Amino acid sequence: FFARLAPDKNGFQPRRMQWTCSEDLRTWSKPIDFGRESEIVWDLKVRQLEDGSHVAYKVSYIGNHYAHDAVCTVLFEKSTDCLKWEPAGKTSEVYMGGVC
Repeated sequence: FFARLAPDKNGFQPRRMQWTCSEDLRTWSKPIDFGRESEIVWDLKVRQLEDGSHVAYKVSYIGNHYAHDAVCTVLFEKSTDCLKWEPAGKTSEVYMGGVC
């Protein structure tokens, strides 16, 4: 996973998250967009369930938290394929507001 960013006088503007994969760490697949436009993933964890299957959890945010009057939306979501994400709880949004 990596972030596509655009330069900005105050840092950067988030464009989109992408992922790529490799079987030999030499040849990589073409990057694939995922998530919402301007979403930045902060952390991603994969956990094995009791039945042996795996689920990925991601914490991300939407919004430019570097701006003076920033309003961000923090998301907590899960996926079994890292392509289709759904809320980890009742809704994906766990916080919306300013940043200190």
